[in-house]
Amino acid sequence: MNKEALQAAAGDNFVEHSGWAARRTWGMRVASTDDLTIVDSGQPNDAFNVVCRARVAPDKLSSRIELVKAYYAKEKQPFTWWIGPADTPAGLAEALTDAGFVEDERLVLMEYDPSGFQAADTLPDDYQVMHARGAEHIVNYSRTLGRLFEPPDVTFPRYYQAVTPALYKPECPVRLYVGYLDNEAVATAELTVTGKVGGLYNVATIPSVRKRGLSRALIGQALLDARELGLERVILQTGDAEPFFAKLGFKPFGEWVSYQLRG
Repeated sequence: MNKEALQAAAGDNFVEHSGWAARRTWGMRVASTDDLTIVDSGQPNDAFNVVCRARVAPDKLSSRIELVKAYYAKEKQPFTWWIGPADTPAGLAEALTDAGFVEDERLVLMEYDPSGFQAADTLPDDYQVMHARGAEHIVNYSRTLGRLFEPPDVTFPRYYQAVTPALYKPECPVRLYVGYLDNEAVATAELTVTGKVGGLYNVATIPSVRKRGLSRALIGQALLDARELGLERVILQTGDAEPFFAKLGFKPFGEWVSYQLRG
């Protein structure tokens, strides 16, 4: 898979990560057209309300930006507009800035070929990696994500409680992983599969047990699954953790930038 194809696949994968379960959940909305995807989770959290995969004609860009602003203003929900390397038109970032958006995060896109992956880490005796296939594990997954904030962010459990029936569907492309230390959920990861690409998201460990290889073990399980599925690439977006993923063999192939409205 060449760089341009992988960059386009990153946008497609993010659409499914953000919108697959929401599209199948009452009270949530996903408007996905040839030129733009808008996800509204109904939760006051811009992690779940996103605009992405822009393929907008230059002469329609201004109207599309105003449509997005008007929609979320009406719903009174925060949101994030993500721009990937395959997004168009070329002046999208400048147009968002002119429309009152500010850059929020600039992340590195990284990729890995899982075909030859071999798990090498020895897990602590009291640590267990689980696929979050049951309701209890999904609850623990969501609460662990919420615990990354102080005070804990309750929108994560609310969101995942709502989308749990969609996650149960056999055709669901989203796989969730939970790491348990002494039977306590402390780490998370997600693998979303689209075509021959797997997107790795929500790789996190609660602060009190970091630097113990717990996230590395979750990533390893996701890479093993990707290998078994015959995926050609596993991709992710990262900021400060770029050196960590580089040590695992991930290589950069673009940038992933978020914008939010001022005020």
